Amino acid sequence: MLRALDAIFHIVHLTVILINLTFWMSLRTLRIAQVTLGLTLLSWAGFGAWYGFGYCFLTDWHWQVKERLGDTSVPPSYVKLVVNRTFGVDSDPALIDEATIAMLVVALLGCLIQTVRQFLRHRRAG
Repeated sequence: MLRALDAIFHIVHLTVILINLTFWMSLRTLRIAQVTLGLTLLSWAGFGAWYGFGYCFLTDWHWQVKERLGDTSVPPSYVKLVVNRTFGVDSDPALIDEATIAMLVVALLGCLIQTVRQFLRHRRAG
């Protein structure tokens, strides 16, 4: 059961990352991006006020599963885990964190621009 949960967390995490990075680009999927980016911000900054900036509840829950599976060699960042295991390297955690934050900022700005564009489009049509 824990192996299945581990796999599910990988799928959910990668899906959220994909949605955050791309769904703001289309007005058809913008609402989904708004929700996932909002939840990401809530986790990173909101819960981060208590647990440290960048706290991700998905990563926390996933790491609890991995710990129960005996995998205690996980880094603090899910993105670092994916980069390390995909490319067989020990990536620089600061570089990974900076790149992750930069990509989130780009996605947030893109989402904001698309949201304003959609609002103005509806306002002109209405």
